[in-house]
Amino acid sequence: MKGLPRLLLDRWNKYFILVAIILLASLLCGQAQVPQIKIDEQKTAQLVAMMHRNQPKHISILHLGDSHLQAGVLPQAIRDLLNQRYPNSSMGLTVPYELSRTNGPRNIRIESSVTWIAQKLQFAKQPTLVGVSGMILSRKDNRPYTFTLSSKGRPFDRVILFRTPQTPSLVSTIGYAFLSKGSQIVGNFVADTLTFSSPQTRVYLRNEEMPTEGASYGGFLLSNQKETVQYHAIGYNGAMYATFAHEGFIQQTKWLHPDWIVLSLGTNEAQARSVSQEVFHRQVMYTLRLLRRQNPKAKILLTTPPPSFRRNRLYNDQVEVVAYLLRNIAHREQLAFFDLYEALGCEEGASIRREEGDYYAYDGIHFTPNGYTHQGRLIGQVILGFIETH
Repeated sequence: MKGLPRLLLDRWNKYFILVAIILLASLLCGQAQVPQIKIDEQKTAQLVAMMHRNQPKHISILHLGDSHLQAGVLPQAIRDLLNQRYPNSSMGLTVPYELSRTNGPRNIRIESSVTWIAQKLQFAKQPTLVGVSGMILSRKDNRPYTFTLSSKGRPFDRVILFRTPQTPSLVSTIGYAFLSKGSQIVGNFVADTLTFSSPQTRVYLRNEEMPTEGASYGGFLLSNQKETVQYHAIGYNGAMYATFAHEGFIQQTKWLHPDWIVLSLGTNEAQARSVSQEVFHRQVMYTLRLLRRQNPKAKILLTTPPPSFRRNRLYNDQVEVVAYLLRNIAHREQLAFFDLYEALGCEEGASIRREEGDYYAYDGIHFTPNGYTHQGRLIGQVILGFIETH
């Protein structure tokens, strides 16, 4: 073949070879991109369940205690630990300690332009009306007033305030905040929600209307809309199990929807020369019964009091009795339990720590910031462990 026919044949052969190479390469690539995969449906379901368990949508923890909690150092150590695992955790319920003229956490403050009458849970005389914070702030006159809420710990964009129905709602004095008035009533209180357009560290609130029948507030809750964990700490100097066995207060805990309730009490009961095991058992069980009735789905964690000394510097052996009784109650009632007394080494560990200094306060009952931080981390690790496994 010569001339044009031969030229066309040569070009057709080249195109044929090129097309064949492309088809062969496509076939090989297609086979390489379709590997044989065997899916284990059971393991996949377990993995998905674990991921959901480790990344909960929301957890609410209510921690009740005595002066060890009121100072705020121990709860802050727990908050810090929770926030490391679950960022955006909020400050939670805020007890207005300053307005009741007693000590409280330094990283959060509630101030007011007027003086309030504060009634709080006490062992000797229980108030008839008490809010979710274990306290109620009341005024009988009808003058205007303001509140200032400030947080050095974490910003917040939502404030929930608990008030009696006849008490005016609070609105923001500076900056925009949307007010949602509560319609649900729990006991003698309703809850209003103030949502701010951006995170805040300090807010100024005033009464929306002039009060006509005085005013009564039961507590404030600082939170943020992205939070995963709410940790609420309520502690009172001198508190015992009987202190929190107040039906009005326990009823108010429903506002917090606790998934976990942590009870860290027993130090003050152990100050007796000899603890009455029968009386102590009865008080613990009554408190548990009230909590379970109002929060049937909540899991309960009991912690023992830490080792302590009497004011004459002798070791307080009654703490061991209280720890023993709590251990038995937790076992019988199938409650979560953390033996802080044993974790700190009992009498021997306490004596060593007191001799070394910078752990116990001068009275041998309370602790330095270092001591409270250490104990808060221990309890926080236990709480995290239970959260991750339940």
